[in-house]
Amino acid sequence: GCGGVLRDEKGTWVRGLCWKLEPCSIMEAKMHVVLTSLEIVWEYGTKNLCIETDCREVSVAFNNGS
Repeated sequence: GCGGVLRDEKGTWVRGLCWKLEPCSIMEAKMHVVLTSLEIVWEYGTKNLCIETDCREVSVAFNNGS
């Protein structure tokens, strides 16, 4: 499974997320969390955001447009 927390610009909790994943690598799971979180915040109309992750590879992939 995986999950995440969405917070506003003040750090206030907005929404918590969790769901079951099919078997996959840790990298795939972490990428899935970020992509799903982006879909959710875009549905709310949020376009200006900051993503925090504990996975350097995910951060590098998003910052390099991979």
